[in-house]
Amino acid sequence: MGNLRLFNRDEESKPPETVIAKQYAPGTRLPYDPELPDRLRQQHREILDILQQTVSAAADGKYRHVVNLLEEFQHNYQNHRFEKNQRFIPYMNRCLANDRGYSELVLKINSVTRRLDQRIIATVKKHKENGVADRNRAEFVRELEQIHSDMKRHMREEDEFIYPMYQPPETYGYS
Repeated sequence: MGNLRLFNRDEESKPPETVIAKQYAPGTRLPYDPELPDRLRQQHREILDILQQTVSAAADGKYRHVVNLLEEFQHNYQNHRFEKNQRFIPYMNRCLANDRGYSELVLKINSVTRRLDQRIIATVKKHKENGVADRNRAEFVRELEQIHSDMKRHMREEDEFIYPMYQPPETYGYS
């Protein structure tokens, strides 16, 4: 006996799924992901929020919580860097390889990013090794507030100027 129409109603009312062909940067297998810029922006917000929570916890003397937040910050920051360095930047470098203005902009931003990354990594490492307590709380809070400020400015620049450049491959004049 075949299926009764009554029980197939849900399947018939669903629109057919549209399969969108993957697009790649020219001459590569670097896929275009239309959600990538928004995901990177969301990561920015989360990273800055965790950093602010870490500063607040330290200022309140909640040192055990500071250690957990510092771990969470480090983990989220590393994941963000990985996704940006493995997916976003290679795609953009390939798509805009012939755009001299883009190349100069990327060099400047990468230079700022590298210096900021080094500061962040060194600061987190130092405070994970030394711990955070009353004796160094003021220094910790001051360093993290400065990093927060610098990251916020840098991330705003990426959000406003770099991420909007991420487009489907055909946008860059390739077929």
